[in-house]
Amino acid sequence: MPSINILYGHELSDLCDEDKIFEAADLNGIGITDVLIPGVTLSVPTVSKKDLTRETVKPRVKPNTVVAVPGQTWIDLVLQQLGDEERIFELCDDNDVGITDDLIAGTVINSPMVTIEKSGIVKALTLRKPASMFFGIDDPAPEGIEYWAIELDFEVS
Repeated sequence: MPSINILYGHELSDLCDEDKIFEAADLNGIGITDVLIPGVTLSVPTVSKKDLTRETVKPRVKPNTVVAVPGQTWIDLVLQQLGDEERIFELCDDNDVGITDDLIAGTVINSPMVTIEKSGIVKALTLRKPASMFFGIDDPAPEGIEYWAIELDFEVS
């Protein structure tokens, strides 16, 4: 029975004819969808006619990172990077922090990839400053005519 040395990127369907995939999996004690480990030699019932001398290396993915700005909160960051507040737990888990932890300015944050459905929101928020950046927790309430509500803060005579 022929044997084949596994290279990076090979799948069981690359190694033998399609009608022999289940037989090849049984011969090696693996499942038909298992990830093959490079460097391992597998037995196959028949050798495929495909060129198996090259590795198929996936293109390198650039990590998606962002630097936190002063006053930014996790909710601001998740909306800015992912466009969906429901993914806050995913963002915090990827960075080993809790959602209630303070976000320190200058911290480099690893961000998951944005989904296509939310990419419009991310584009719209890219050039904006986060809302929490303007007023801190200990800052006094903003004052002035642009913040006053009619008949609550002042009355019209």
